[in-house]
Amino acid sequence: MKHLSSPLSLAFTLVELLVVITIVGLLAALSLGAVQSAMRESRRGACVSNLKQIGTAFWNYLGDNDFTLPQRFYQGDEGYKDRLAPYLGASSNALKKVFVCPEHRLCAWPHQPSYGMNFYLDNLSVNQLNSFSDLILVAESRGDEGRGSHRACIDDASPGQRDLTRHGKKSNYLMMDGHVESQMAEWANQTNRWGDKPQ
Repeated sequence: MKHLSSPLSLAFTLVELLVVITIVGLLAALSLGAVQSAMRESRRGACVSNLKQIGTAFWNYLGDNDFTLPQRFYQGDEGYKDRLAPYLGASSNALKKVFVCPEHRLCAWPHQPSYGMNFYLDNLSVNQLNSFSDLILVAESRGDEGRGSHRACIDDASPGQRDLTRHGKKSNYLMMDGHVESQMAEWANQTNRWGDKPQ
């Protein structure tokens, strides 16, 4: 004689169904956090790449200009970014890709880039500088208030112009020798990093 199974024995109970839904929800939440973290890290990497391109452009500019750095800004909205433009691709869209950090949501491009040049290095010859690997050339700036390139002048005396925590608790810094540091504010607040007393 055949035993017929009841419909209840073949189906999930409500408790089993809720347990499965909860497990799927937890797995989705965990993977979403990992995806968001990976995306943040990807944007930080793009920012580092931007700064390295700016560093290469600076050294090309220096080679064409007797190894003298540009000013951080000139008249109106014209700043150091405009002096580097020929070395980065002249189109506005190409410049925006380099001078706007993907993590910088409030950037007022083209008036203010995401990155500012060190205030103390205006028009200096590289012969006047010491310790290129410890000297900040460009730092992440707030670049979100008003017009003009004044927020591009970054220095240790006015840390309010710097974005100290754009990438979590850190910010990226292009050093004079072309390498990029990802550091916390305390590291960047050391006066010798800004070279405010050129020799």
